[in-house]
Amino acid sequence: MSLLLVSVDFSKGTHLLLSTAAAMAKELGATLQLVHVVEPVSAYIPVGPSVDAFSPPPIEMTVNTTEIQEKRLADLAAEISSELLETESVILTGIPSEEILAQAEICKPRFIFLGSHGHGEIYHLFSGSVVNGILKHAKCPVVVVPVNR
Repeated sequence: MSLLLVSVDFSKGTHLLLSTAAAMAKELGATLQLVHVVEPVSAYIPVGPSVDAFSPPPIEMTVNTTEIQEKRLADLAAEISSELLETESVILTGIPSEEILAQAEICKPRFIFLGSHGHGEIYHLFSGSVVNGILKHAKCPVVVVPVNR
């Protein structure tokens, strides 16, 4: 059976992304794998006039955040799961584009589904874009769904 990997960020466009991916999964008889990446929280620590360092978050904070997101993702999966659509969910911790690509290497999806929020070039200059990172390195087709419409 084929698999469709869907990157979920819990933004307001998540339901549009999921409904689009679910429709394709039903047509293909594929399983939906919902993936959410919890980004590590860093504390800013100045180390001198020109060098900065970041420390990892306290373990309890990461564990609590991960548990909350696991529950949210499981609830989403249960919401869209049906006789015609099998779903599974995966929580990862790290940099979203890297973790999604690593998960795609493991599960070999037929497609990767991503939501595009339509941020401008200035936003992407400073924060980067998960969609751009995945489009550059994915080894399978990527479906980008505009979720801010």
